[in-house]
Formats: sequence, C-alpha cells, structure tokens
Amino acid sequence: MTNMELDTLKNDSQAIIDEAIALLKPNKPYLRKSFDNDLLSTKDISKLNGYATKFKEDKEWDLAIECLFLVKEYGFLDTAYPAKTFTRLPYFLSQSGQFDEAKHELQWLLENVHTYAKSRSYKRSDNEPKTTQQIRMLFYTELFLATVFEWSARIFKKHKDLDKASIFEKLSIECSDRSQAIREVLDQSRKTHLTNQREQLNLPTPTHSNNSPSQGCLGVIVWFGIFGITASYFAIDKFLF
Repeated sequence: MTNMELDTLKNDSQAIIDEAIALLKPNKPYLRKSFDNDLLSTKDISKLNGYATKFKEDKEWDLAIECLFLVKEYGFLDTAYPAKTFTRLPYFLSQSGQFDEAKHELQWLLENVHTYAKSRSYKRSDNEPKTTQQIRMLFYTELFLATVFEWSARIFKKHKDLDKASIFEKLSIECSDRSQAIREVLDQSRKTHLTNQREQLNLPTPTHSNNSPSQGCLGVIVWFGIFGITASYFAIDKFLF
C-alpha cells in the first residue's frame, strides 16, 4: 500500500467521522455526581462493568453510569478491551432517558478514535516498517468506528429517529467492510516483512508439514489467541442487556 493510498483511506475515515458527528448534534455532556460508595474505589474494569449491570437492574442509573465513566477513564487506552466496552456508557445513558447525553458520549468516542487506534498500533518489532504500523492503525480505526456506529444505530432506534438509525447502520457496515479489506492488506504486509527478514538472515522458508513441531506450536498459539479474543468479547457481551 502506497503512502498516497494510506492518505486517501485516512481522509475517507475522517470524512465519515465528521459526517457522523454532525448527526449527533445537538447534544450536551452528562453532569457526573459525587458518591460515597466503596464499590467505586476499584480500578478493576471487570468489577466496574459488573457493578454497572447490578446498579442498572436496581434502577440506580446514576451509580451505573458512574461505573461506566470509570471504565472509560481506566480502560480506554488498555489494549485488552474492545470498542464495545466503551459503547455501554452511551447505551446506558440512552436507556435512562438521557438521549442528548448519550449522543455527547458517542461524539466523544468518535473524537478519540485515533487515540484508541494508536494505543493498539504499536510496532511489533524494532525493524517493522512504518507503513505496517500505519495500516494497523487504520484497521483499528475502522473496526472501532464500525462498533460505535452499530450502537449509535441502536440508540437512535430506541429514540424513534429511524432515519439517522438507518444512516448509522450503513456507516457501520461500510466501516466493517473496510476493516476487513484493510486487514487483508495488513496480513500481506506482515508476510512480506517476515519474508524480507528471512532473506536478510539467510533463513530457510518454513514448511507447513503436519508433522512439523513448529507448525503445531503455531497452531496452539493461534488457537489460544482466537480463544482469548472470543472470551474477551463474550465477557463484555454478557453485561449489555
């Protein structure tokens, strides 16, 4: 992927973000309240999500929402948490009847998408090409946007604004498709980088024999990697409704 192609993709993403932010106007920030509650002293994201769910079930919306503000503060730059973790806050605001505040939080997510993506786009090795890192950042940007737009659509549907809900649904699909296309480019970039490294070190090209111990180890690593991602999403999903 050339620098010109990267710049075009970046500009396209920014245009989508600007379009979406315009759809979220007008809005207003949520006024957080002070609480004397020991449960809020933790920085454990899993516990805070659980407390938020419990407070929601008890109709203690202010406490539930405060838990999710803390999740955003402590977890936004933590690479362990997917975008869905942070769409809970606007969703809870919407459920509690605070639509303008929900839109404000959705806007915050869109304005900070590059911060989120950058935190997940660090170089995997000292000699990794800068282009690969830039492609990775684009991938996480589009993936994040797809999730935010998906939940924006749900929130607007709840508040009977079906026209904007439809727009957000289309934007979510568009960004999801773009993230998949960018992922394919990223995978190819990684393969090219590894091939170049092997050639520079005069290493043989690895075989894919079923009897290869290294291949078996790789399969285990990939399996656990996929399991970890799946488990992470499941852990978040169980709190949403």
